[in-house]
Amino acid sequence: MKESTQIPLIHKSVSMKSKKVFIVISMVFIFFSCAKEPEHSIRFSNETDRVVAITLNDSIFYEIEPKQRTGYRWVEEGQHAITGDYEAKITITGNGVYKWTIFIEEDNVRLVRDM
Repeated sequence: MKESTQIPLIHKSVSMKSKKVFIVISMVFIFFSCAKEPEHSIRFSNETDRVVAITLNDSIFYEIEPKQRTGYRWVEEGQHAITGDYEAKITITGNGVYKWTIFIEEDNVRLVRDM
């Protein structure tokens, strides 16, 4: 009579568990390696003593109280137009992702990359 050896079920279960763990880790790695970086963000800071009304790219309207700031808003790299009480063209660029503040002053508009 031949002797037969059976593989314990626990061994097979560990093997399936290892495959599932490998698949989950692989999917997480792929997700994070392919995830798009967030865009640059800008905000406005009104350094004047009066309310300032401006528009960014002819579509986003801001009315900023004196000595106040807006919240950050994402923006794509490239050139952007500011119109309204002040007019300026700014360029958002840089390797990486940055936050920017556009300072509205009495006679000037300044773009500063925040740290």
